Amino acid sequence: MKSLNHLSILVAAIGLFFSVGLGEKCKALDSAYGAYGFFPQGSARVIAMGGAFTGLSDDASASIYNPAGLAMARWSFDFSGDSNRIINKEVDLTGDNKRDGLPYEAANLSLAARWKNFGFALGQTDPYNLQFGELSSFSTKLGLSLVSQDISFAWAPSKMVSLGGTYHLETAKLSYEVKSSGVSTEDEASGSYYTVGVLLRPSRVLQVGLMYRPERLYDIDENLNTVSSSDFFHDVYVPEQTNFGIYIRSSSKLSWTFDMNTYSSRPALLYVGSAGFQFTDKATTIYRAGFEYAVLNDKDVEFTWRGGGYQEEPRVVGIDSRLHFTMGIAMRWGFITFGAAYDQASDFSTTSQSIGVSVSALKKEF
Repeated sequence: MKSLNHLSILVAAIGLFFSVGLGEKCKALDSAYGAYGFFPQGSARVIAMGGAFTGLSDDASASIYNPAGLAMARWSFDFSGDSNRIINKEVDLTGDNKRDGLPYEAANLSLAARWKNFGFALGQTDPYNLQFGELSSFSTKLGLSLVSQDISFAWAPSKMVSLGGTYHLETAKLSYEVKSSGVSTEDEASGSYYTVGVLLRPSRVLQVGLMYRPERLYDIDENLNTVSSSDFFHDVYVPEQTNFGIYIRSSSKLSWTFDMNTYSSRPALLYVGSAGFQFTDKATTIYRAGFEYAVLNDKDVEFTWRGGGYQEEPRVVGIDSRLHFTMGIAMRWGFITFGAAYDQASDFSTTSQSIGVSVSALKKEF
């Protein structure tokens, strides 16, 4: 009887996945900026593990990776703040036959609580903050940013199943400034969407996770191109994303994570800062792997080593794929945790720092 109950819950969850997705499809295929990357961002822990986190998601950052994990979290109270800086030398924007590395910022603040078999979280995510004004050869400053306010809820009806969802209120903003005159023009658009997740724990050493979030298209006023004498203002697109992940605990100190992440695309996607580059219009799948090793694991002190990697497929037509290696560490003294992570590939790097507060460790089901 319990098996039938678990099966019915899973079927209902899968139905929710597709019902949410069908309600959030994009509008007409006008030109739009692709505001996304295939590299992990937000949590230093997730970056260190190569982005493979869907099957684990046991801390406050679960609200953006797999909200179902909040109901199976390790701590009764968990806060994390993460700041990332990405240098992505993807294309030649200045015509000097060299790829340009533009600063790309991302950040995440999450506050989570778990009570019995329920999980809750509040947070703010800045998944995309790209500023083009730092190139001296540019006569203008161009900016594209996304900011999201998040609220999450999760429920574990049994020790084997957890369901969760996050409501996001997201704002896309474009800004354009002429350096010589200081005259600036900007526009923004807002919308809401849901991230939904399922986490299954079939045994003491295995978890399987599934996460879905819909694609979004934010309508920017293209009449501002006439006002600013530019061609900068276009809609902003973020792809649909479906993640499948596995978490394996091979010993009391060592765990492994594996993810398969699929991203949608669409025709007429533009690269911010140059009309000479087009995004691929085909769906892309990224395979990720990571590990977490507890070098020191006492009641009041922990030191954790993390690593991983993934093959980043090209999002822009005409460039090559890149193999990424990721690494990170975290140290906990009492209830405070400090972490750092690094993501390295050809013409690419991400550095991330985090600080967290975790209170009242809960008994693990493993």
